[in-house]
Amino acid sequence: KEESSVPKYNTIVRLKGGDPFLFGRTYTEINALSSNSIPYHVTFGLSSCVAGVHMAGIPLTDAATSCQSFAVFSGTNALGK
Repeated sequence: KEESSVPKYNTIVRLKGGDPFLFGRTYTEINALSSNSIPYHVTFGLSSCVAGVHMAGIPLTDAATSCQSFAVFSGTNALGK
């Protein structure tokens, strides 16, 4: 398209639920924005892998119970398979 026919926007939003850096493409998208000198802002959310237990008042780690770590696994690989 000719440049005059391309709409100009002041703000574009890419909305992702939860933590945008968890199982997402945020790093790739930020690199693309940065390499094209496009300003961006990331607003962090809370991933569903921790939100449910937090809402139930269950700590994922707690020194009193000797629970010092937890793990999150994806059911897909980097290609989405």
